[in-house]
Amino acid sequence: ARVLHYGIDDPAAGLDRMQHAADSKWCARCGTRLAYPTVYLGHLGDWRCPACGNRRPALDLAARDIRFEGLDAIAFTLCSAAGERPVRLAVPGLYNVYNALAAAAAGLATGLVDLDGAAAGLHRFDAAFGRFERLSAAGRPLVLTLAKNPAGANELIRTLTRDGTPKQLLM
Repeated sequence: ARVLHYGIDDPAAGLDRMQHAADSKWCARCGTRLAYPTVYLGHLGDWRCPACGNRRPALDLAARDIRFEGLDAIAFTLCSAAGERPVRLAVPGLYNVYNALAAAAAGLATGLVDLDGAAAGLHRFDAAFGRFERLSAAGRPLVLTLAKNPAGANELIRTLTRDGTPKQLLM
């Protein structure tokens, strides 16, 4: 089962200095190349340092049982010490699960919502303009997407090709 946690899947998160994603190949403590038993996207995943034992901390909030629903949605179970709640986002893509975890973590950490409120808010989420926006032209369905960097473009392509059905892509 896939398990994600925003922030701690990134070995550069929480460092006092800014670190580029490419730097996340190396341990912040000892400089040894990190081992990634599992990579979810980009440099994010379950990481550990084989030299000094530095590793991804235990998960406080996770997405489990991730289910891809084509270009329509992605569903998962939101898990915390307070329990588990089913979530279905009206946007596809593993990167949107990371975004959802970030939003839920912020709401839970500040006390603005409980687990039920976080799940309900994620259920109500709708895509912003140009991000998996549905359009029609000459009777044909179109999906407008946005990628702002190479990692985002890679994830967008992975999302578009995941179901294996042919698509026409205009860039």
